[in-house]
Amino acid sequence: MSLAAEMQDLDHRRLLAHDYALINPLQVDSQFWQDLPIESVAPEEAKDAGLYPLLLQFSRLPHDERIDLLDRDGAHRRHSRKPFFSALLRAPVPWKELVVHLRRQMVLRGPPPAREQALLRYYDPVVFRHLLWLLNQKQRLALLGGITHWSWCDPQHGWQQYLREGAQGSMRMTPTLEQWDTLKRLGLLNRSLSTWARSEPDLLGQADLWRRADAVLGESLTLHRLQDEVDRRQYATLELRYPGVHRHPDLLERLSRAQSGAISYSEACRDLDSARLRCLAAELETPSVAMEARRPQ
Repeated sequence: MSLAAEMQDLDHRRLLAHDYALINPLQVDSQFWQDLPIESVAPEEAKDAGLYPLLLQFSRLPHDERIDLLDRDGAHRRHSRKPFFSALLRAPVPWKELVVHLRRQMVLRGPPPAREQALLRYYDPVVFRHLLWLLNQKQRLALLGGITHWSWCDPQHGWQQYLREGAQGSMRMTPTLEQWDTLKRLGLLNRSLSTWARSEPDLLGQADLWRRADAVLGESLTLHRLQDEVDRRQYATLELRYPGVHRHPDLLERLSRAQSGAISYSEACRDLDSARLRCLAAELETPSVAMEARRPQ
């Protein structure tokens, strides 16, 4: 995967290096974009085009007005934590071709047999960042189509840029069943990342955190039947800090109580501190506890 160095702050040089921008009208007040040459990329079957992003073509603006977009960005940022531009695109393709492509990618069809349909919010920076590790190269090429550079503002790391890895893809992207499950969990994953940024900031520095966090959030439901979001995040937090710790009989007993509805899992773990958790993880290395942990539950 070809991910360029961080762009850091957005300045006129970086802005002028792009051809188009996506603006989310749900996050940016209309006073900042209603006079711009924009077009909605809502799919044709959409009932309310106002819910979908707007595509701005920079070449339709005089040079000075294009530079002035940085002032709009600054004015918007003074009262919002959301970026003015959801994405900046470099795409040497005709305007109408790009609009058609972006509309087509907006609706994602799930894998068989169900063939569900869902809105793919690829234009949202906190969704796009996950698509880079979730999708394979062929799928990423299909998603980008004629777009060669995709830049977005990450909440933690500032402006980033992704470079297309091969020739233009034209097929509609179809996820696998496992990818579909992850896509349905992205909201939970992003809310968990936001929570950890405040309460567990050192977790965010772990290697491959997003992929591993998604995996343990998934198993909290599929393996342990935890339904509550706070409980699932509690499970994931412990598993990310002490991989495999939920094999310990102590935590298996707490999980059992939560599954029965007697108590929430977060409440069941309220008395656990770092010292106790380190002890539980260490005990799994002893033969007797390891044998107990392997017995069928």
